[in-house]
Order: sequence, then structure tokens, then C-alpha cells
Amino acid sequence: MEKEKILQEIGLSENEAKIYLALLKLGQSLVSKIVIETRINRTHIYDRLNKLLEKGIVSYAIKSGKKYFRAISPEKLLEKLEEKEKEFRNILPELFMIKKKEVDIDIEVYKSKEGLKTLLNDILKEKKDVFILGFTGSVAKELEFFYPHFQKQRAKLGIKRKIIADYKIKKSLLSKETLTKYKFIPEEYQSPSGMWVYGDKTVIFLPEKELYMILIKSKKVAQLYRNYFNILWKSAKE
Repeated sequence: MEKEKILQEIGLSENEAKIYLALLKLGQSLVSKIVIETRINRTHIYDRLNKLLEKGIVSYAIKSGKKYFRAISPEKLLEKLEEKEKEFRNILPELFMIKKKEVDIDIEVYKSKEGLKTLLNDILKEKKDVFILGFTGSVAKELEFFYPHFQKQRAKLGIKRKIIADYKIKKSLLSKETLTKYKFIPEEYQSPSGMWVYGDKTVIFLPEKELYMILIKSKKVAQLYRNYFNILWKSAKE
């Protein structure tokens, strides 16, 4: 029934909704009548009636030693809901304060070439300079057809790059890419995994057989890795 569903949406259980509607229909009633009307087990009826009493949605009167239960009017139920809404609004500022105390960090995992494309497109979207550590040229090889498009768009947007690579690949860099500065460090100082930093985001490439990338969205984490990059950049050679 539609009425039962709506009552459930405002906080009543399925059986509580049935009992409330039954009492509206029956008026003051003994438990025996409620059982017949709702077809709910007598034990469950008592349990749910106690819950409804606690919520102030049902009351009872004793006549000749017997309990007669009655539902509050729909108007009073609406008043109770409005009171709850008012109470909720009163604590909203506190809830927002709690939310502000959460750690401002978000982590996502990407996999395969499609994940790599997503991250390159994110660089274009952010329009922030990129700092790269652990450069091997593998991205261009992985995305043979997409990479030239990325480079064209990057240049068009004026996104600069600083790249730290090891000496082994210096000779293979026959032509440097636009808006890109390279420096080189000995292989023993290279990280086993690649790293990109742009804006408030850090991408870490895991040294696995399959291509896995972890994207960390955090201003503090990005600044930490950017500082680390800058220390290496000062000691690296052109």
C-alpha cells in the first residue's frame, strides 16, 4: 500500500505502519482486534506497540483492567515530523563543523591504458603544471596514438612540465617536447615507481607487471611530493 510505504519513509517499520493505519481505522482497540486487522503475530504486535508508544505515535487507556490503544491523529503526526525537522535544522551547524574536520583526502585506483588516458585527460582539465619523477617514456609507448593528441592539447593550454629521469634515457630523447624541462639523476636515486604531481593531485605508478596508478587528491600530499621533487631537481643535472 502506498500509505504504508510513505509511513516507512518517515521512520516507521513495516509492521509499525500497519498498526498505525489499523488503529486509525479501528479507533481505541484491544490488542486482539489489532491482531485480526493487521494479521501480525501477537508477540510482534506488543513489541511494535511499545516502539510506537516510545515514539509518541500511539497512546493507551486502561478500561476495566484492559489496555485500549489509540493512534495519534495524522495532524499530530505531522506536527511531530515538523518538530523533528526543526531539531535537525538546529544541529545542522554542528554537523557541518564535524564534516569540516574530516581529512581532506580522496584516493582512487586506475588500471590499464584506459585509466592512463583518464589521468592524462585530467591533467588537461586541471590546466596545472606537471612535475614528473621516474620518467621512462613508457607512457608514449603505451598510448601510441593518444599521446600525440595529449601533447598537442597540453601545448595549446600552456601546461608546463618538469621531468626528472635517469641518465640511461638521456640519449633516447632526440627531441625535447614543448614546454618541458628535463633533468637527470643517477639510476640509484631513481624511484622504483613513477610519480606525477599537478595541482592538488598526485599520481603514483605501482611497479607491477600490470599498469596500476593511484590518484591521491589532497593539497597537503601534493605539496609534500612537490617539495620532494624540488629537492631532487636542485641536485639533478641537465
